[in-house]
Parts: sequence; structure tokens; C-alpha cells
Amino acid sequence: MACYILVMASVIGASIHSLIQVLIIIQLPFCDPNQIDHYFCDVFPLLKLARTDTRLLKIIIITTTGVLSILTFVALVISYVIILSTLRTRSFEGRCNALSTCGLHITVVLMFFLHLIFTYVPMTNSVSDDKVSALFIP
Repeated sequence: MACYILVMASVIGASIHSLIQVLIIIQLPFCDPNQIDHYFCDVFPLLKLARTDTRLLKIIIITTTGVLSILTFVALVISYVIILSTLRTRSFEGRCNALSTCGLHITVVLMFFLHLIFTYVPMTNSVSDDKVSALFIP
């Protein structure tokens, strides 16, 4: 039951986040050129094509992405605290297996969050930096 709730929360949260971004983008005025200078259609390269001031929209997108990222990170930290607190009652072999799995998972999570930071926290206005960062999507 807990797994079902976690999956549904993830799907609903991602759907709402994507819907907000689509509703923001759909209302923008676009003119020529209609080609995105990027490897795929992401929000920030699409905002660069809009013929209006998009600074507020960028702040909204960064804020919503940041809030979801922080909530996800907090949920992960809570789950690791629960896992590590229950390891005291397990055998040595069970502890080794759990720590091995957690270590690999933490590595993957760090790779994901580092990429998220580099993608959604704009440090420059350079499209080439965005394109290089897009190559490292986990």
C-alpha cells in the first residue's frame, strides 16, 4: 500500500508540474525563428523563442522545480534515516547488503540532483552551456 501511495504521489506531482509548465508556455507569443537551438524541446530554450519578457516565468519555473526537488530530497533523506535506524537490529550480512544498495542509490540520486541544479539554475545565458549540460541527463 505504501508503494502504491508513493507511486501515485510521484505521478500526480510530476503531472501537475508538467501541466503548469505547459500552461505557462502555451500562452506565450511566438514568432520566427521557430527552431530551437537545442538538442530537445526543454522549457528554457523554448522561453528564449518567446517575443515577450520571460524573467518572471523563469522565476516561477525555477521556484516550482526547486520546491519539488527539495520535497523529493527531503523524502529521500527521511527514507534513509528510517533504513539506517532499522539496520541496528539486522545481521552483519543484512547490513552490508542494505548499505551497498543505499550507497549505489545515493550515487544515482546525487548524479540526478547535480544535473538538475545545472539545468534549472541558470548561471549564464549561453545556449551552448545548456546544450552541453543536456548531454548528461541521467
